[in-house]
Amino acid sequence: MKITWLDFQAYGTILVASHLVAYLTAPLWGMAYWVEFAAVSVILCLVWRKYEDRSRRQWRRNEDPLRTRTESMSIQEARGAAHEVLRDPAKFRTVPVVDTWLPRGEQLPSAVRELFGTYSSIEVVAGEARLSQDLISASEFHPGWIRIGTDMDFTEIAVRPGDEGVYEFDGSESTQNDFDQACSSSVYHWIVMTAENLYGA
Repeated sequence: MKITWLDFQAYGTILVASHLVAYLTAPLWGMAYWVEFAAVSVILCLVWRKYEDRSRRQWRRNEDPLRTRTESMSIQEARGAAHEVLRDPAKFRTVPVVDTWLPRGEQLPSAVRELFGTYSSIEVVAGEARLSQDLISASEFHPGWIRIGTDMDFTEIAVRPGDEGVYEFDGSESTQNDFDQACSSSVYHWIVMTAENLYGA
């Protein structure tokens, strides 16, 4: 399971809270400080993980209508819509391509090669998502996958040979459903959905 920066913050808060609870109440209960500290820490960690899982499922349910609408586009429609939003400097920062050579180019989906034939990098204005030729490398999380970009909390934007789909993952994926829920049909669909998710258009 991938530990994100938010997890570090949450666990730090849990440890501080557990310390205060154990320090103030252990003498009242006649318990050793470390015993109560450990017990409270475990309980709070379980509560946090349950809350985080529920929040993630709710976010995915809220995203479903947007994903369904975007995924209904043909790749030609998604290409046109993607290039339209990429021309808006209030939504994306783009850098025109200088060198069309791509690392692992023969393994990349055709739409990704096509996109990087126009732009060397694409970055959202309102967020941290970024696609770039400079970021193309083997995935740090899943063997056989190729990273083409990054997002917040160590998230990779990645593809795999022979598949036009673009996936987002952070290493916590354990089932095929985890991958399916984080997949766009192509890099153009990913751009359109990202724009709609961030800017509503």
